[in-house]
Amino acid sequence: MTEAPQHMHPEFSRRVAVASLPADGREMVVAADVDERRALADRFGLAALHRLAATVTIRPLGGGRGVTRAEVTGTLEAEVEQTCVVTLQPLSRTVQEALRVRFSDEAGSDVPETALDFDPAGDDDPPDPILDGEIDLGEVLAEALGLALDPHPRADGVAFDATAWTGAPVPQEEEKVADGPFAALAAIKARSRSS
Repeated sequence: MTEAPQHMHPEFSRRVAVASLPADGREMVVAADVDERRALADRFGLAALHRLAATVTIRPLGGGRGVTRAEVTGTLEAEVEQTCVVTLQPLSRTVQEALRVRFSDEAGSDVPETALDFDPAGDDDPPDPILDGEIDLGEVLAEALGLALDPHPRADGVAFDATAWTGAPVPQEEEKVADGPFAALAAIKARSRSS
């Protein structure tokens, strides 16, 4: 999670103080209002964001040595309207994304990633920073939505036609090999087999 510059107001912010969390965590329903959805639609280049909500559990994790850690889990649900990159027609999409984000007050500091409690070889991302003792659930959801969106949405059954853009036909697989950088190598190999 990145920190917004201080002169910028985040589009969607729901700050939770980590110190106020009960030991077994807190379940919350978080939803963006009309103005927040409009601002997020602008941020992500959406035609519209009709709904953005999540049910999350935020719980503290044992940190030790004065370190504060927490985890947010839950499910994000959104109704978005994107524009087809080929036809420019509006596309309504439903986004449903599982969330699991870990936080540490050591993250983002001068502590090397190897000292943080995560498995770099596993599926875990390094923990996001806890800033001023708080986690911004709104920004967590905004980032999850941004990552879940199709960067090149297309209407069902629509394919990109390169010929329409370039005027040249797209080479077939056989043509690619014959003209590709390994064409000479393939010719030498074919000659050595026939000898």
